[in-house]
Amino acid sequence: MDGRRAVKKQSLPEMIASDLRQRILTGELAEGEAVRQELLAKEYDVSRMPVREALKRLSAEGLV
Repeated sequence: MDGRRAVKKQSLPEMIASDLRQRILTGELAEGEAVRQELLAKEYDVSRMPVREALKRLSAEGLV
């Protein structure tokens, strides 16, 4: 063993979902607040595709 540890890299949608999850759970994003893909894409400086995937993940968790 060479002493290195394997670190799981997160995909862009996973990183966005993680950040949004934290914002929802801390109340930064209010319950019932409209979440628009276009605005989030601009905020994260990404296309709508990774935002859409992140929102799908959060929807599956019942957060959006």
